[in-house]
Amino acid sequence: MPFMSWLEGSTPMSKAVLMDLWRTIIEPVCTLEEYYRTRARALLEATGLSLPQSEVDRAYEVYVRERDLIDERRKAELLEIPASEVISIFLRSMGIAPRVEREHLLAYSKPFLELTRLTEGARGAIEGLSRDYTLALVSNIAYGYMAREVLSRNSILGFFSAFVTSDEVRYRKPHPNVFFRALELIGAKPSDAVMVGDDIVDDVQGAMSVGMKAIWIRRPQIEPGFESEAEGTRSQEDLGGGDSEEADATVDSMLEVPAAVKEVLG
Repeated sequence: MPFMSWLEGSTPMSKAVLMDLWRTIIEPVCTLEEYYRTRARALLEATGLSLPQSEVDRAYEVYVRERDLIDERRKAELLEIPASEVISIFLRSMGIAPRVEREHLLAYSKPFLELTRLTEGARGAIEGLSRDYTLALVSNIAYGYMAREVLSRNSILGFFSAFVTSDEVRYRKPHPNVFFRALELIGAKPSDAVMVGDDIVDDVQGAMSVGMKAIWIRRPQIEPGFESEAEGTRSQEDLGGGDSEEADATVDSMLEVPAAVKEVLG
């Protein structure tokens, strides 16, 4: 059943701000290679293996290769491939029996939780916006635990009233059901909500396709490959630089988001 069915006869409660996570609220503090080497090594250790450096190097190459194939499927189908399946594919490709336990999921989470930081202005923007708007996190992420945990570790979890992650709803942005589910949880009409994110397709076009407003955070070019971690985000190079005219407002960082939200939603 489509998530949008709740709109008929419902009484919206408030204006709302939906926020992306990767490169909107958090960002990596290391290179792409270090990030995925950390994950591949942690997954091997969770399996109980102590391998020579040559095997760790091979594990990194295998993980990146499989991740690229998985991301192609995600973008083509707009369906999430959860972390448990990603891990299973990786282990099988390494010649290891793919029995995925919680230890593997925690290992998968390691770089996301330990090699990231809040983006500039994120804490202040989130805290300030929460006084006047209902906040919801809307994230393409293969393991929803990581989203809640990274917010908790940065002491901003409590500012959000709802969490919609692709592994839990199965669909990925820009699929309409992702946005409708978030609106349902917070009791807001599309016209009373704005999406804040750094991806023109997933965040801006996705939100506007269901009648929401959208604010685009225009990020500088990052290391190729990093745009797809967790969020499936397309780089601005992939998008030809993006088109700021598609969004209701364009900003350069979270520092500018509160004023933009006020202008767009009132």
